[in-house]
Amino acid sequence: MSRQNHKLLIISLKKFKHALSESYGLSYSTVKRVWQSYTRNGLAGLSPKYNNCGSERPHHYRIYRMSIMLKRKYPEWGAPYILTILRNGAVP
Repeated sequence: MSRQNHKLLIISLKKFKHALSESYGLSYSTVKRVWQSYTRNGLAGLSPKYNNCGSERPHHYRIYRMSIMLKRKYPEWGAPYILTILRNGAVP
């Protein structure tokens, strides 16, 4: 493929992507991302990736919940003491 033909192909692909984005009401970056996924992975690249959906709880969520539980059970304990207990793993 000559350099001129390669440039024409790239320009026509850009125009095609812009036309797709306008006709489906999507952003150009979304069309570009889907196009790249398809060219790299074929039809498998178009399937949804549900493991990326939603938000994960932070890793410290369990410690946070345990600290709230301990503070409710022992209101006289302060935050530094509860943190020390949780770090040592000696939950009563």
